[in-house]
Amino acid sequence: MRPFSKLKLVVTAMALTAAILTTTGTAKARPPSTDKPAFGATFHGVWNYSTDAERNTALQRFKNSGGTWIRTDLMWSDIEPSRGTYDAAALARYDNAVNLASAKGLKVLAVISTTPAWAHQGSSDILAPPSDPATYAAFAASMAQRFKGKVNAIELWNEPNSSDFFTPSSEGNRVRDYFAMEKAAYVAVKGADPTMTVMAAGVSYVDDAWWSKLYQLGISRYTDAVAVHPYMSPSNLPPSAPDAGGIWRINHLPALIAVMTKYGDATKPIWLTEFGWSSHSSPSPENWNQGVTEAQQAQYLQGTLELLSAQYPQVTNVFWYNLRDRTDSTPQENNYGLLNTDLSPKPAMATLYKIYRLRGGWPPS
Repeated sequence: MRPFSKLKLVVTAMALTAAILTTTGTAKARPPSTDKPAFGATFHGVWNYSTDAERNTALQRFKNSGGTWIRTDLMWSDIEPSRGTYDAAALARYDNAVNLASAKGLKVLAVISTTPAWAHQGSSDILAPPSDPATYAAFAASMAQRFKGKVNAIELWNEPNSSDFFTPSSEGNRVRDYFAMEKAAYVAVKGADPTMTVMAAGVSYVDDAWWSKLYQLGISRYTDAVAVHPYMSPSNLPPSAPDAGGIWRINHLPALIAVMTKYGDATKPIWLTEFGWSSHSSPSPENWNQGVTEAQQAQYLQGTLELLSAQYPQVTNVFWYNLRDRTDSTPQENNYGLLNTDLSPKPAMATLYKIYRLRGGWPPS
């Protein structure tokens, strides 16, 4: 397999940057190819951007580089703070994020999460499941109806296998609590828009045990894709790092595929609805808090696509976290972006452009 870094591209770094920085029209290169995973990125359009000018610039630069999807939030707790009453201002913010992406021809994966207090009796924890799964299902269906033709796929919650994003009624009920709301929402969304791609939430890491438990409950009938977030641990490892027997490597995908095969679901597509590396040099003792250089970030993006092409054709869609760097959190959380905070492209975005727009030597031989 020949890595892209050894290819002789008939472009200069300056020309690459100029193509990415074009803010109107499309980059003057061939359209994105379809012989590799469709490439998306997380777009925190509601809170990580101050103006529509910033949002449009980020989206256009991503599209110019070959991106075709964005992943964005639809937070139930923001939109429906009182039962049956949608907050007009909040809804307008989410409308805007979806509309801007759709207007540029980008496909949209919407993540529906966070429970309003009224829907969870006795708790104001937005990470708790609703007391009645039908309330979440009704909201999800309303969003599918509202954004029909603009949202192309819906992901039902985010990382429910992690206490950072889901608070079950008890730890022993984590999978059952999630499945109850996911199943109800899947059926409701399909009723509102039968053409919508609907999937169970992407889980933290390649958690094959979580998916095995869901399959035992019957998830195969209630998800159109199997979604995982294959971050590495330690988080500065390259994508090619071998499986060490845990869930913290991309190369743990064979264990997930084995689960899918066991339950007769081997042909279902796998989506990586988050993956990425954070470019920073802040020291930390934690495995999950290790940064990489910007050059490594670009190399690992490329390496992931090469690995998936060579070994995991089941993976049809990937979403880099994040489109733009943040300023609100830790060095690890803040620096996953393909774009800097000033919206200038990092080397990883130039790599994306070379692979998806110029198709330099793809697929690797």
